[in-house]
Amino acid sequence: MVEQGGQWGEAFPLQVNRMKNDTSLTLFHYWNGLRGSRIAPQRLEIEPAHIAGILPQVFVLERMNFETYRFRIAGTGLCEQFGCELRGHNFLGFWSPEDRFTLKRMLASISQEGLAGLLELQASAPGKNPVPIEMLILPLTHAGEVIDRFIGSMSTEVGSRYNEMKHLHQLRLVRHELFRPDDVSSGRQLSAWWPLSEVRNARLVQVKQRSFRVYEGGRSSRASSHKD
Repeated sequence: MVEQGGQWGEAFPLQVNRMKNDTSLTLFHYWNGLRGSRIAPQRLEIEPAHIAGILPQVFVLERMNFETYRFRIAGTGLCEQFGCELRGHNFLGFWSPEDRFTLKRMLASISQEGLAGLLELQASAPGKNPVPIEMLILPLTHAGEVIDRFIGSMSTEVGSRYNEMKHLHQLRLVRHELFRPDDVSSGRQLSAWWPLSEVRNARLVQVKQRSFRVYEGGRSSRASSHKD
């Protein structure tokens, strides 16, 4: 996480209404209700019927390793917009190398600390203008207390051209924030938006059976090399 007043950006009170789209809000409240006082709910607790209205825009990822977050489930709306069946594809494969690096770090933080991620991005398709997209990524446990699954959504405002777009071929990260779900209701301040230009030099440090990814100039963030 970013310290208040640190190099990643200014702190501000995080509110649920920072989520602009109903899809994100619906998914967050459902997930948070399942979570209770735990760090995250279990994957098997998710009941699709309870979020039927947003299922076309919902996905579930499985962490295979630091480089691969595989789509386990992807809604029909997402598959139609990407022009392919997303199941089995690497989530990181749809991003530029720079964005991929940022997202790997973000997903590692979600895995290790039970944080939630809110992203602002642009989606593009051949011959079309980029369209703003909101993405929410939330942690799930699968085996014991290990966070190795993630439920998320991609959505935009009702009536946006995104709903008519087909064959998206690239996503571009505009900005993102990490937050602790408990801080949403308490209104505590967090540093959240991370300027992408600050996400730079990292090295992999091996200590016995564990790997640690060290980021220069900020807090260290451990990246798990464990495979499911």
